Amino acid sequence: MRVFPPRPFGGPLRPFVTLATATILAAVARAALASEPALPETVLAQVGSRAVTRAEFERQWARFASPPTAGSLEKRQRAFLDELVNKELLTLATSEAGYAPSPEEEARLGLTRLGAMRQTYYRLMVVDSLPPAPAPDAHGHGGADEEEQARLQRAAEERLIQRLIGPLRPQWDDSVATFLARAFGKLPKPKEEGVGWVRWNYTAWMPPVALADTARELGRSALGPFTVGRFLWHWAQVPAAQRDRPDSVAGVVQWAENFLAQGILDQEARRLGLDRAPEVEAEVAKQRQLFALDAYYRAHVSVAVDTSEKRLRAAWAKSPRVYDGQPSVLYEAIWYRRFDEASAAFRALARGARWDSVLTARFPEPADPEEARLVKNERDLYRHPQVLLPTNPDTTLARLFRGARRGHAFGPRDRAGQWWVYRFLERRDGKRHTFREARSYVAEKLAYDDEEKRLREHLLELRGRYAVRVNEAAMRALAAREPR
Repeated sequence: MRVFPPRPFGGPLRPFVTLATATILAAVARAALASEPALPETVLAQVGSRAVTRAEFERQWARFASPPTAGSLEKRQRAFLDELVNKELLTLATSEAGYAPSPEEEARLGLTRLGAMRQTYYRLMVVDSLPPAPAPDAHGHGGADEEEQARLQRAAEERLIQRLIGPLRPQWDDSVATFLARAFGKLPKPKEEGVGWVRWNYTAWMPPVALADTARELGRSALGPFTVGRFLWHWAQVPAAQRDRPDSVAGVVQWAENFLAQGILDQEARRLGLDRAPEVEAEVAKQRQLFALDAYYRAHVSVAVDTSEKRLRAAWAKSPRVYDGQPSVLYEAIWYRRFDEASAAFRALARGARWDSVLTARFPEPADPEEARLVKNERDLYRHPQVLLPTNPDTTLARLFRGARRGHAFGPRDRAGQWWVYRFLERRDGKRHTFREARSYVAEKLAYDDEEKRLREHLLELRGRYAVRVNEAAMRALAAREPR
């Protein structure tokens, strides 16, 4: 239960006392500001010891500003400046609060340092080694050829890797590389599926390799054996969006050489002191500041969230229909590479075939357990019915389902080079949720409202703690033109 401090005074005189206090404080503030030197024209606001410069304002405006329809330019600029001032207020308060990273955050800071060190090393050894790109002539012709620049960069990367691993004299086993290439070849191709989240799942999957095969030696070097397990460990560290499937012997060996060079690269970068380079320290400091802001926010804002059972039930009872479901259509869908395969599935669905039988025919289960697990993952993406909401941009599908009967099959439909078949299940007019069904939505809304309210209150407290000065002349000059 929250305990609020007693009011110091009340009754009809309170508004007048409050107004008088505000008038006195405003007069004091004006007198204090009058005694301070004017802000330079390059500074739009001074927040304690920090400044919001015009250059920073324009840079952030280009990234985050609202569209012109959101009000006059002057009002939008003033609101945007308030956001930047709030950011500086939180930064100041966070720096004074004292922050000690948790063990998990320390580990993540270490990874940030490692990544920034590698980027700095790559810039020094690869990017800075490239010849300067030719400048275009007066007519804009003869500039840098992007393909040629990319070729030169790849060649520089290859030279660096060979220099790093040359002394290790690595030898690779083509038979094991072939085994790995075939395992990667069993993964679904990312470009086969047009839906973004499905494509991401395909890219993130690991190849089907049995535990017993992870001990197989892909290669040997002066450092000892390089096993399949070690290769897969390194592969798992590569961001999924940056992976190009090594489904050939040459591709597997190229990735293995990169992984082998990584340890030597890190040693050389540390020997050069790049782990403490200014740009690396700046990147780590930025990540540390984000962690500190998160901790400060949890301590001063998130703590205000009240999602007790009593409050949740009271909020739901006040307006239960706010948490009801939307009208929607429930259907099943599957895609095929070839028209004849999709036609066969369509006929089966039209005859009333069970959905599991359609999935089994589409994704036959192999004998190998690891491959079977992979196929099951892919099949499960289509196992459950999908929901079509009124806001879905696929108006063609909505038109197909209009007036459809339960069990009606549609297709094959050519969509982005894939043949889709569908089966209509049911139309829902919008479900009336019980409290148990709506509980998570109620809690999410109350938590959001509590955090927003507490954040506004806390920012007002910080404005009372730190002096905020706005350069009105510079803001007027800024409002005379649309920032870049």
